[in-house]
Amino acid sequence: MTAAPATCKKNRLAIRNHLKINDMETLSVIHNSNRNRFEIHDGNAIAYVEYYIHDGALDIIHTIVPIPLEGRGVGSALVKAAYQWADTQRLNHAATCSFADAWLRRHPQS
Repeated sequence: MTAAPATCKKNRLAIRNHLKINDMETLSVIHNSNRNRFEIHDGNAIAYVEYYIHDGALDIIHTIVPIPLEGRGVGSALVKAAYQWADTQRLNHAATCSFADAWLRRHPQS
């Protein structure tokens, strides 16, 4: 199964955030620090944001959400988790990825 980008087409340490999909389903956000990614696993589908740390900032470079996970707030949950972690590390927020950039503009307090 190939992943479709969630708007962004550019180029296991367990920090757990939970995304409540509905009354029956909650997905966990996992920080995969070995791959510089925050991930959500749902069956065979893996959604993720990939980041680099440079110049004192966490820069999200890709947001990938496979089709089975689209439309459920997964991309936003991943971006939010990544920037929350960046805050704990005293890193600024940066976004090469257009999806993450749009998220930052919608959430200026983040």
